[in-house]
This record gives sequence, structure tokens and C-alpha cells, in this order.
Amino acid sequence: MATSTPDAFFSNVDNNTGQHKKALEGARKLQQIYPDLEQAIWGEARSLFWLGRVEEAISVVEKRLPRAEDKFERVVLRHHLTQFEAAAGDTVRAREHLEALQKIPLSPDVRSRGAFPFASAHAAFGDVDAMIEEYQKQSDWWAIPTTALRTAPERLPALREDPRYSALLRKVHHSWGLRPDGSLPEQTLAPEPSR
Repeated sequence: MATSTPDAFFSNVDNNTGQHKKALEGARKLQQIYPDLEQAIWGEARSLFWLGRVEEAISVVEKRLPRAEDKFERVVLRHHLTQFEAAAGDTVRAREHLEALQKIPLSPDVRSRGAFPFASAHAAFGDVDAMIEEYQKQSDWWAIPTTALRTAPERLPALREDPRYSALLRKVHHSWGLRPDGSLPEQTLAPEPSR
């Protein structure tokens, strides 16, 4: 079974650009077609969370966790539960989920390309140092979740002044072919062909 579709990709982009209602609608429509599509389930949970419907988000993830078929999905679900439970004020449960997340065995290659769930889980507790440390392990900055790194200061204002955060952003921008400040590079247009 596929874990993603182009529609799931766009739902994720909608969430990362603050269009949470649109992302929620998209994720739920996808689940009507693909009831077990992981990306759609995760998208629904993230959308609910960002819309302030934290208990509903927790419920969506808790229903999916027993059916999680692979390690990566368990990582994503535990990361979401850590973040959601911390936001709901249940730090005991959030720490339990963080501990379970850290115990999931992953190969070094997968771990170096998947820092986001671990960094985000630490961010849920406001632990900037642990979050930065996790992101510094990241080797592949093309992954879509790294777009959330650009909006992280909204959740952790202390990052705005942290030089380590600025250095990470420059890495992301370089990987994407952007200027160090994240803006698009100037493009020179090719001369029009003569007729």
C-alpha cells in the first residue's frame, strides 16, 4: 500500500503554509478514497492540532498507532503524540511518548535523514538545545518536513536569535537553491530565439 499521493503532498504543504482548514478538508477527502493512507491520517491529525482541536488530534493518532505497519510510521505517530500531549498540558504522557519514540530502532542512514520528528518532539517541551542537536544530525534537507524548520520560531521564539538556528536555515536554503536569506535567486532570462 502506498504511503503517499500527490494530494497528500499538497495537504502537507497546506499545513506547512498555515492553510490548516484546507489541509483538513484535503486529508479527510483522501481518507474517503484511501482509508488507510498514512499521509492522510497524519495530515488530519496535524490539521486538527493547528486548528486548536488538540484532543481530536490525539484521538486520530491513538486510533492509528496500533495499526502502524512500519518503524517510520511509528516514529511519526509517537512524534505527533509527544507534541500533542505536551500542548494539551499532559507532560507525563508526552514524555512517555518521547521515550517510546527514542526507543524505536532506526538505521543510521534513516536516522540522519529523519531528524524532524525527534527535533519536533523536543521542541514540544521548549528544549531548544535538544531540538538544534537533532536537526544538526540531518543530512538530507530536501525532505518536506524540514519546511517546518522555517516556521519553528512561531512555536519557539527563542530560536529567532540563536545562531545555530540561522546556520541550519542557511543549510536548508542552500539545499533548495535559495539565497542564504531564503529568497529566490535572481534568474536571467535566456534571449528570445530569433525568428
